[in-house]
Amino acid sequence: MKKRTALRLIKTVWENQKYESWDGVNHSMQCAMVLAIGANLEFSPRDFGVIIETMGSGYWSRWDDWYALAISVGNRSFIAAYEAYQNWEPFLANRVRPVFSREFTHMTGTRARERLAIGFDVEGYGEVTSINRVRVVVTSRHPRKIHRFTHDDLKRLFPAPKKAKTREPKP
Repeated sequence: MKKRTALRLIKTVWENQKYESWDGVNHSMQCAMVLAIGANLEFSPRDFGVIIETMGSGYWSRWDDWYALAISVGNRSFIAAYEAYQNWEPFLANRVRPVFSREFTHMTGTRARERLAIGFDVEGYGEVTSINRVRVVVTSRHPRKIHRFTHDDLKRLFPAPKKAKTREPKP
């Protein structure tokens, strides 16, 4: 697969859409980004600079939604590129259920360990409602409680699973 195939698709839509209203442009660009992420096309950190600086993405971007979608569908290049562009260390937890998406229903279900994004459910704590470089906010519904976690808090609460030791066969 060639590098930066996502940017090529997004540029094609930007340069060839036929709408005379910004509503149409914005909708087309949102759909192009969802398609690029869902099709697992390749992203580079430089792509986000191009999209932001030359395509008016302030009107049509949904970065939090797209980050969540990329995690849900496993588009590792989008995840890595976005985290690098934002200088972002991901928040990780155990027993995470990604956001439900009608377009990608095969990617639902609880995961043993996963990055956190807005809308994801952290078992026993609630739904991720806010996230930034420093902390993630998880809100439970009943009883309503707000949890604020730093990277260190999550590392303490959700340690990475230990790798199983493999035995070498005896000669």
